[in-house]
This record gives sequence, structure tokens and C-alpha cells, in this order.
Amino acid sequence: MKSGVILSGFTMIEMIIALMCVSIFVPIIGKCIDVIQFDQSVYVNEMEDIVGIEQLRLYLAKGSVSIESEYSLLYQTDKEYYVSIVNNHLTLHPGNLVFITDIDMVNFYEIDNSICMQYLKNGEYYDVWIGYK
Repeated sequence: MKSGVILSGFTMIEMIIALMCVSIFVPIIGKCIDVIQFDQSVYVNEMEDIVGIEQLRLYLAKGSVSIESEYSLLYQTDKEYYVSIVNNHLTLHPGNLVFITDIDMVNFYEIDNSICMQYLKNGEYYDVWIGYK
């Protein structure tokens, strides 16, 4: 029969291992919290513009496109449509298809049989290629 003191609890090695685990996982958890709290609203407007421009390209690829004036684009299939700004939205007329919102100004121009668009949004100018003539 054994007699003596029964020791229970953590030993020194178990305490060191627990402290090592905590010191490894705290920075990882801190980085994960930083990623979760990242403000993505900065990129939302840019992504909306990219999607709107791509939709405009796909829509205009179905017919013939020409520049009606510096501020509007003529699109012809069986009917005549044009793209211009109405209430700060790049819109297809007749109809109400909106491609880009919150635009201050738009200019359409032609370079080497290609149609390009320059637009002003939030004080910055953007140049994009729309399609071929």
C-alpha cells in the first residue's frame, strides 16, 4: 500500500505548453478579427462600375454602335436607341436600363475604329473601352 501525498493539477511542462499555444493563437485570432472588420464599402462602387460597363459592352455587341454626339452613343438594331446621362445615371433610351450610377459627366470618342468612353465620377476621370464600331 502506498502512502503519501497525491499531487494533482498542472505541472510546469503542461503550463509551458499551454502558454505556448496561447502565444501562437492570439496573433492569428487578432489577424482574423482585422480581416472581418475590413471596410469593403470602398470597393463596392468600383465593382458596380465594372459590372455596369461589362453589361453595356454585352448589350451594345448585339447591334451597330456609333457616336451620335460627344455626350451620347447611338445603338441600332431593328430600333434606334441611345445611351446618355439622365439624373446622373448612364441610361439606355427609350427605356430605363441603367448601367452606371452617380456619374457627373460622360464623353464618347473614337480611336482606331473602337468606341471609348470617359466618365467623371466622384471627381475622378475613368477611360474605358466600349467596343468596336
